[in-house]
Amino acid sequence: MTTATMTQDTPIFRSGHEAIRYAYSYNAQQYPITLMGRMMRGMGIGSGRGLYGLDGAAIAGSVKRVVESLPHDHHYAIVCRYAATEDQFLTAVHELLQPATYAIGAGVTPTRVILSLIGRYYGRPVKLASLCDTYSMDAATMTRRWQRVREWMRALESQAMQAADDALVVAGLVE
Repeated sequence: MTTATMTQDTPIFRSGHEAIRYAYSYNAQQYPITLMGRMMRGMGIGSGRGLYGLDGAAIAGSVKRVVESLPHDHHYAIVCRYAATEDQFLTAVHELLQPATYAIGAGVTPTRVILSLIGRYYGRPVKLASLCDTYSMDAATMTRRWQRVREWMRALESQAMQAADDALVVAGLVE
């Protein structure tokens, strides 16, 4: 076995989204359904992909390795979207801070405002009005900054998912 990327004989996942969702939500405490459980649920014996235990951990690790090989911004945009823990999410948001600051453009914007806007993009409960009050900013200014961050994040996330899909196909993990 060499250190080069190993490819699967048959792809395990149907899409990059499915592979990344699996990798970031994988829990090492997952166990296979017992034979009796399969029979009671009406599931055929041998159905499924066998992604539990060490096999599941290996596949999750392979997918994460591919995501980590992507360019910096792409990697962290994907981690923000699929992070299973708050620590993973916060680390990724902080890594996107500098590029997001450049995306906003002219003017001085507090770091916490930018971090909050990135969090808002990823579904965190952030109200623009409360940011305006907290940081004494005009509503129109805050709205423009939110629009710039949102547009930049949409473009970045789209590029990141396309790059991840392509890399996962090359690695043989996705059809």
